[in-house]
Amino acid sequence: MARKKKPRPPASLPPEGSAVYINIDQLRIIFPASDMTYWRWQNDPRVNFPAPVKLGASGRNYWWLPDLAAWRRAREAAAGVGERMPDPSPMAAE
Repeated sequence: MARKKKPRPPASLPPEGSAVYINIDQLRIIFPASDMTYWRWQNDPRVNFPAPVKLGASGRNYWWLPDLAAWRRAREAAAGVGERMPDPSPMAAE
């Protein structure tokens, strides 16, 4: 008979601005995506997603929270978040 896995407690985030490492469950709360998407982001120089570090004997991936916050700010700045977007309607071109 197969053993049942113990359910993991829900992930919680450290306070904003904390200088800590976060695990994959916490990363998924901040940036909901699949493992494959994180891998693609890390390997695409245009995206420049922060690479994880391997910590502990298990070698699990952890991300430095300040690096993730800086990455988000840079992406938002590059996308012009908060700036007024031009009107895409055809009448605006006249």
